[in-house]
Amino acid sequence: MENSKKLAIVLVSSSLLAPLVLLFFSLETGFFDSKFGVVLLMTFIMLPLAAAGVYMWITGKGQWAISGYNTMGKNQQAYYDGEKLAKDVGKFLVIISLICIMLGAIAYFPNTMLVFAVLMGALFAAIAAFLVYAGNGKRYLKDQMRTPPPPSKEDRKVMWAIAGVSLSSAVVVFVLVFLLMGSGSVNASANDEKLYIDAPMVNRSLNYEDIVSVELCEDMDLGSRVGGFGGSKVLSGNFNNKEFGDYTLACYKDIRTYIVVEPVKGKMLVFNRNSVEETVDFYNELVEKIDRT
Repeated sequence: MENSKKLAIVLVSSSLLAPLVLLFFSLETGFFDSKFGVVLLMTFIMLPLAAAGVYMWITGKGQWAISGYNTMGKNQQAYYDGEKLAKDVGKFLVIISLICIMLGAIAYFPNTMLVFAVLMGALFAAIAAFLVYAGNGKRYLKDQMRTPPPPSKEDRKVMWAIAGVSLSSAVVVFVLVFLLMGSGSVNASANDEKLYIDAPMVNRSLNYEDIVSVELCEDMDLGSRVGGFGGSKVLSGNFNNKEFGDYTLACYKDIRTYIVVEPVKGKMLVFNRNSVEETVDFYNELVEKIDRT
C-alpha cells in the first residue's frame, strides 16, 4: 500500500476516533456538560476536514476535491501545478478547521463576545486572503511563459464578489459585537402573581406558587457561560457552576449581590438590578409578595 494511502487511513481514522475518545473520557470522569457537548459536536464536524487538509498539505494530492480545478478540462489542468495548489488548499483547510473548533469552545473563554469577534474576523479574513492569494492566475502555473486560457469575466466577478462579501462580513461582525458589548440591561419586575426577568437572551417568568425559595447572595461563583450574552455591563443567558449546574443568569457585572430563585421545575434563576440597594429592595419586595400567596 502506498504511503499516501496509509497516511489517509491514519488521518481519517484518527479524526473520527478522537471525538469518540473524548466523549467516553468526559462521560467516565463526569466532565461532560452542555458546553463540552458543543465542543465535541464541532470537533466531530471539523476534525475530518482538518485531517483532509493535513493529507493534502503533506502529500500534495486530492486535487479532485478542489472546486474550479476539478471542473477544468485535462488540457487546461496541464498548465497548472496541481500538487502546489493542493498543498496550499490543505493549509487553508487546517486553518479554518482550527478556528471553527475554537469557536465551538468559545464558552470556555472569559470574554466570549470579544473572542467571538476575533475568531469570526480571523475566519473571514482567512477566507478572503486565500481567495485573493489563490486567485492570482499565474501563481500555480508550471511555466510562467505559457499562458493558459484566461478565466471568464463571470469567474473573476464571482471570486472578487466572494472576497468582498467575506471582508464586509468581518467588518460587520466586529462593528455589531463592539456595539453589543456596551448594550444590554436587566429588567426585573413583580406583580401580584408573577416574577418577570427580561435581559439579552433571557425572558423568563415564574408564578409565585412555582417558587420553592428565594435567597440573597453575595459574591457567588457565576461559573462559565454555556450560551448567552456577555457585554461590558451585563451577563445573561445559560451559565454553569458547581453549585447549580446549568442555570439562568441575568445580572450586572459590577454588582456582586444576587437574588437566587429556586423553582419547582426548571433551572435555577440568578439575577440582580443595577445597584446593591435596588437589588436588596427588590428581594424584600419579592419575598413579601411570595409570602402573601
